[in-house]
Amino acid sequence: MDRETREFLEGIQAGMNEIRNEMKSFKDEMKSVKDEMKSVKDEIQDFRNETNQRFDRVEGRLEKLEAGQEEIKNILQELEPLNASRHLELKQSIDDLRKDLSTVEIVTASNYAYIAKLKSVK
Repeated sequence: MDRETREFLEGIQAGMNEIRNEMKSFKDEMKSVKDEMKSVKDEIQDFRNETNQRFDRVEGRLEKLEAGQEEIKNILQELEPLNASRHLELKQSIDDLRKDLSTVEIVTASNYAYIAKLKSVK
């Protein structure tokens, strides 16, 4: 092999080595990017799982609140007629007491008149 060919081949060899080194560097960078992407992907998955767990807990609490509201609504619906009935009973009792009080006032007035008559006779 003559000298020019040899220098040419050595130049090609050096260029190939440089390309190989750059390819290796590129591969290393790609691996690093892949690792970072996997790490980010794992973090996103963890975040998603945690968020889903929180939503599940919130949904459970919401269902309990809705059930409690329904129970309160039912209790109020049962109490409403009872309260109306009690109201009418109390109103009737008050009316009866007023009548009785009026009767007592009338009888008392009659008694005063009778007492006055008795005093005037003496």
